Amino acid sequence: ASAPDGSSYEVTNPADGSRIATVARRGADAARAAGAAAHAAFPAWAALPAKGRCAALRRWHDLILDSAEDLAAIMTAECGKPLAEAKAEIAAGAASVEWFAEQARRVQGDVLEPPSRDRRLLVLRQPVGVVAAITPWNFPMSMVTRKVAPALAAGCPVVLKPAEATPLTALALAELAARAGLPDGALNVVSGDAPAIGELLFYCFWLVLFVWELVCRGAGARARFVLCRCLSLLIAAANALPSPTSRLSLSN
Repeated sequence: ASAPDGSSYEVTNPADGSRIATVARRGADAARAAGAAAHAAFPAWAALPAKGRCAALRRWHDLILDSAEDLAAIMTAECGKPLAEAKAEIAAGAASVEWFAEQARRVQGDVLEPPSRDRRLLVLRQPVGVVAAITPWNFPMSMVTRKVAPALAAGCPVVLKPAEATPLTALALAELAARAGLPDGALNVVSGDAPAIGELLFYCFWLVLFVWELVCRGAGARARFVLCRCLSLLIAAANALPSPTSRLSLSN
């Protein structure tokens, strides 16, 4: 999608500096919107049985292999990797998706030995919420799938910030994921103003969405007070950093 203000930036070929594509330059507002979309998608994606998540990821895996030649060409153009290495990375990245797709069906709980016979201790493994992922330029495929596939397999939607120098591979993967049937909001890609997006993903999503998800799940009043106090101190520390790109606050 285009940026609200129409701003964009060029992705260039590192070999000769020629323009490959023009990409919308998104910022912190787009990252917030992506987080909201992921959070809205979370209940349905988390409630989908593991077999259904596995099937969606297997379809994504198959489409990646079907598009391997095109993906390798994109990767070589934007990051300068030799074509043979790009093809090898596509295969490795697809293998990660396949591995975690199958692992989705093997997420198991446990029954623990209780301290007394009038108790029963059960362990349940459940999705916790939105995952923020930041990936580097030099492995634009494998670093994406290694972070995104396990999160999706576990039932957690993802907001992904690829390196601004190599966003095209990630955008192509997101398109293939949509074609594979992943619901809207399950995988969100935001590229452009790297410092603004990166800081918001780290401070806002990690501290607010992830921690707040844990706090609100049945925690008592005292636990909420203690964790909110820790959260407010971390936000104060983040706002003390010498960066003008974002300011955070905690209310109510």
